[in-house]
Amino acid sequence: TATFSVVATGTGPIAYQWQFNQTNLDGEVGDTLTVTANTSTVGSYRVLVTNIVGTQPSANANLALFGPDAAIVQEPVSQMIGVGDTLNLAVVAQGDAPLGLQWKRNNGTLRGYTSAALSIPNATTARAGAYTCVAANVVGGVKKTATSSVAQVGVVDRRDKNFVLKIGARVTFSILAAGNNLTYQWMKDSVDIPGATAKTLVLSGLQVADSGDYVCRVTRSGETPALGVSMINGGTNNLRVYDTAPTSTLAGALPAGMVSEAYSYQFPVDPAINMTPTSFTAKGLPSGLKMDRITGLITGRPTVWKATDYAVTVTIANLVGKVVVPTSINISDLAGTFIGKFAGPVTRQDVVNGGLGGFFTMTAAKTGSVTGKLYLGAVSYSFRGQLETSLGSPTQATASIVIAR
Repeated sequence: TATFSVVATGTGPIAYQWQFNQTNLDGEVGDTLTVTANTSTVGSYRVLVTNIVGTQPSANANLALFGPDAAIVQEPVSQMIGVGDTLNLAVVAQGDAPLGLQWKRNNGTLRGYTSAALSIPNATTARAGAYTCVAANVVGGVKKTATSSVAQVGVVDRRDKNFVLKIGARVTFSILAAGNNLTYQWMKDSVDIPGATAKTLVLSGLQVADSGDYVCRVTRSGETPALGVSMINGGTNNLRVYDTAPTSTLAGALPAGMVSEAYSYQFPVDPAINMTPTSFTAKGLPSGLKMDRITGLITGRPTVWKATDYAVTVTIANLVGKVVVPTSINISDLAGTFIGKFAGPVTRQDVVNGGLGGFFTMTAAKTGSVTGKLYLGAVSYSFRGQLETSLGSPTQATASIVIAR
């Protein structure tokens, strides 16, 4: 509310009549006037003072409506996130328009972040720190500002790592983390390791019993532990300690394949931790297939075939010893109907080709590769791709090709 008052002197009796924008206000005949401030009452007020001598108007008093000062009514929430995650913070602010917002990190202005919601994709450890949001407006010609509470953001590398080491070796695990007031606790198989509270964990003279999953729990001190808010686990460090040469459990040949068929096969080994291999090599695989040296996974698409099996030799090894496994693989050829030159029409479509129609030409090679041209009206587009085949359906093949225009 707004209250206006007047002090008048002179010969009595004295009468009063308040006016709004020089129009009488019914019933407002005292020496004070109380008005509820809103958009309909903004304007000019005065009072007419009358006695036996005459009437004298007061000076004008103007009522201007000013809204609330800038304020933060919902604070941002602290977070612990992984490297590569999206950092999302938000506030709710109120105040007279225009209301400006500006996010800050460690009191430094974040250029371009001027909305209530802050979103930073693919976060790195450089994004860790203390975040605030400042709201600002102008009320009655005076700049008003309000700053949110601090949202602490920690960023931790959560990528998994594998370690395969010989008995007696030494290993160092480390956690990449950034943020304020962080503490660390290493765990083995989800159980805290006493005294392991540094960013690195060193194990010497490894034994097979040391094998397991090692994880560092990162917590912001002084806060109640809450996953994703003040606490987060780093990536898993899987440790396998071996003392025996590896062995294979393969019985017979490798699974058969077909030219241009997607192939994936994990070469089998004894799963005992103390027999973990550190390397795989394969000789004699048909073109288009390869074996991962670390995992032993065979992948690819065969591009050749022959009437007899391919002789393959796989060697699996660690620092204790190795084993050579002779085996074989059979690759079937493409059906003859898949190989050659092909052509076909493209129907008339307003969106695709402006109603003009078109056609395509295509050549499929015995390796399963596909090349060709698409003609739409007066425009042509070259394309290439690969047939999708299946040993289970040897008379069928498809190819999915995306043509950029």
